[in-house]
Amino acid sequence: MNGVNHVVTSVSGYAIAAHYFSASTPLPEFSIPSAIIVAIGALFPDLDHHQSRLGRLVPFISMPLQAILGHRGAFHSLLALGLIFWFCRDWHSPTLLAFGFGFIGHLVGDMATKSGLSLFWPLGGRVRLPVLVARNQFFEWLTTGCVFIGAILIAT
Repeated sequence: MNGVNHVVTSVSGYAIAAHYFSASTPLPEFSIPSAIIVAIGALFPDLDHHQSRLGRLVPFISMPLQAILGHRGAFHSLLALGLIFWFCRDWHSPTLLAFGFGFIGHLVGDMATKSGLSLFWPLGGRVRLPVLVARNQFFEWLTTGCVFIGAILIAT
């Protein structure tokens, strides 16, 4: 899944979740600042690839990460997700929850591709969703568009 689609689907999903759950959870209400934090979280797992949107901004970080850990390895795992939510638990930070939401959105998007991801890194094995929504660019953009339109219809 490409960076734009990760951001649009994660922010759209966040708009829907915030619409339904922000009053009963520590999830911040949907706003421009929270959408930006979700978008950063949605791009963050690809920091381990030097050609990703985020990786191109900080190649001095992304290139060594890719060389040492590989792409869709540690940064695309339950271990990384667990560390994020450990910080959320200890700091009780709505900002980190928004970041974590974007991070999860990225992982779900990558699980919808043919390559899947190493969710149980370092143990190995790839995890894919049973229905490969993003099996090519057309379906990836179609899925992204549907989630975006759904967010507009639901959250407004």
